[in-house]
Amino acid sequence: MSGSLETLFAGSRSVDLHAGAVLFRSTAPVSEMFMVAEGQIHLCRHTMHGSEMVLQRAMPGMVVAEASAYSETYHCDAIAATDSVLLALPRSVFLSALAANPDLAANWAATLARGVQAARFRSEIRSLPRVADRLDAWIAEGNQLPEKGHWQDVANELGISREALYRELARRRKAPSA
Repeated sequence: MSGSLETLFAGSRSVDLHAGAVLFRSTAPVSEMFMVAEGQIHLCRHTMHGSEMVLQRAMPGMVVAEASAYSETYHCDAIAATDSVLLALPRSVFLSALAANPDLAANWAATLARGVQAARFRSEIRSLPRVADRLDAWIAEGNQLPEKGHWQDVANELGISREALYRELARRRKAPSA
């Protein structure tokens, strides 16, 4: 077997989800690992103030909730942001493959490291005091605003209300070009 995560998931059980469907909920037992084949899955946590924070936007080729490989239960909810297809592999098979294949284990370690880097970046953005600064930092990282109907996803990622994002975008539209 090669060191590719895609190879590991090849031929595994397929899971189809419509946009808005739940893949798993927080506190559910972890029995499978999931890789996104098509679509987008959001890993979400709800704050005590009732807002939703998106902790991961899993795109095709990404494993959803990577840390769940080492946990008995999920710590977040996984929701399909779009119609999605996932590949599901028993967690025990996933962990056994890592133990048996050093190349795969190294690939997995690199994946986890990138996840830590992304989490630190999101934390850095959310620590900025102004909405404008958060949006600037997010855009500077190479992100682009999605279509109008999906701006709330950006607000969730920045840790702000969608209304605050809408006000900032309106301010930028009105500002004279430099």
